[in-house]
Amino acid sequence: MELFALLVALGIYVVRGGGAPVQQDDWFHKLQGVLAARLSGSGRQIGSILLPAVTVQCVYLWAGHGLHGLLQFALLVVVLLFSLGRGNLGAAVVEYLERWSRGDFQAAHELVQQEVMAASGCESGVEDPAALHTLARGRLYYRSFERLFAVIFWFSLGGPAAALAYRLVLLEEQKALVGTPDAVGGRLALRHWIEWVPARLLALSFALVGDFDACLRRWREVLDNTRLEAVDVLESCGSAALDLQPPAADESPQVLIARGAAELDGVEVLHRRALVVWLVIIALLTMIG
Repeated sequence: MELFALLVALGIYVVRGGGAPVQQDDWFHKLQGVLAARLSGSGRQIGSILLPAVTVQCVYLWAGHGLHGLLQFALLVVVLLFSLGRGNLGAAVVEYLERWSRGDFQAAHELVQQEVMAASGCESGVEDPAALHTLARGRLYYRSFERLFAVIFWFSLGGPAAALAYRLVLLEEQKALVGTPDAVGGRLALRHWIEWVPARLLALSFALVGDFDACLRRWREVLDNTRLEAVDVLESCGSAALDLQPPAADESPQVLIARGAAELDGVEVLHRRALVVWLVIIALLTMIG
């Protein structure tokens, strides 16, 4: 049932381009406000994540006794849709490429800033189109990861409660970045460690759908660096799997535009192929187990 619920949720998510209207976060922010009056620091952070996750797990176990599992199935789909990433990444990439292809780097940069939001630390304005492309490519790697792959990993490992907890960690960190940027060190560390395994598994799966030898060599290198962030792991291994070469020193704007568009298309294809690999592995493990 869990695999079927996952496929249904992913199907709805892909067709709709996102998880709306299920993805309403106001209740979580209100819960944080209630806990803020009673707890402080890490206790508030842990409470705001564990309380909904434990509640969902209890409801999930209770729902297994009703309507032949239909309630349980419905809960799985709803929790998964909520836990998947926000926004329509596909539409954002299409709009970015349209701006990029006509050479409107400032407009393209503004769109990337909306995606990266307060966590980017980006300056307003564009000084180097090549740096803009590098930023956009890295953002595409990470957004594809946190929207789907990390959620699928935690759902497969710990059920709906784990998938929900992952999304709440990101929502809690996002609000902290906007509200009190000076107090996000522990939050960033928490996200780093809950993404450590799924990011490296996704990077390894790139080898199965791209240049196997080059990607595997790069994966072994990044595996030794435990402090490397998910986005750096994914971009390093993904670029190796796609055999992306450094640009020429005298690269013209026209060549940069063509190369940038081709690379982003390649990243999207790489993630789609990796998703198929993950679903096949999960299906095989489900049948074996």
